[in-house]
Amino acid sequence: MADNLNEVLSCAMRPHLCSWQVSSHRVVHSTLHLSNRRIGSLLRRPPGLPPQPTAAPLPVPAPVAPVPLPAPIAPAPLPAPLPAPAPAAAPAPSAGDNSTPDRAAALSPQAQSASGALPGAPGGSFRYYKFTYPGDSRKVTVSLNAGPNDFNVLQYVGIKVYGPTPGKEYASAGALKDATPNASADLSTSEPGIYTIQVFNYVPNTETVVNYTVSIAGL
Repeated sequence: MADNLNEVLSCAMRPHLCSWQVSSHRVVHSTLHLSNRRIGSLLRRPPGLPPQPTAAPLPVPAPVAPVPLPAPIAPAPLPAPLPAPAPAAAPAPSAGDNSTPDRAAALSPQAQSASGALPGAPGGSFRYYKFTYPGDSRKVTVSLNAGPNDFNVLQYVGIKVYGPTPGKEYASAGALKDATPNASADLSTSEPGIYTIQVFNYVPNTETVVNYTVSIAGL
């Protein structure tokens, strides 16, 4: 068989030498036809390798959606500062409060006396009255009637008179038990102006209240 194949190949390459064989031997032609098909198959396939199946293409992975980032958390607003409390207003003095010299109640020839109640205090408690003096050296008498008629109380009670000269005490008197009036002081000066009467109570016990009447005479 191999010899026939070689002859066929030789005739295929040099047909003028093998014409007699083509005409006389049909078997050789058939063999040559089969051999050509086999040779083409051998030429198309590499020797020693079996036919390889075609690999299916790998699937393309689906795109992964990006994970959304969490929204930033806004900081909580700080509480508004509380307004500062308004300072407490000083209590307004009552209409009849004459516990300071600048609020002294006025006395005059038409209203020569006034009454009140004065509680005790360790540092003293006070009431003030004022009158206008002409400065003609006339004598003006300032009187105080106070109760209770108790020496232990009245020894802390009395009057003082101040005038145009700051800090100068023009007259003064302490209250006496069983006296009428309990205290009396005379003013006579050439200094005209406004004079202030101070009624005082230095009884240490704050529950001890002195009821009094102060008056002026001689204006």
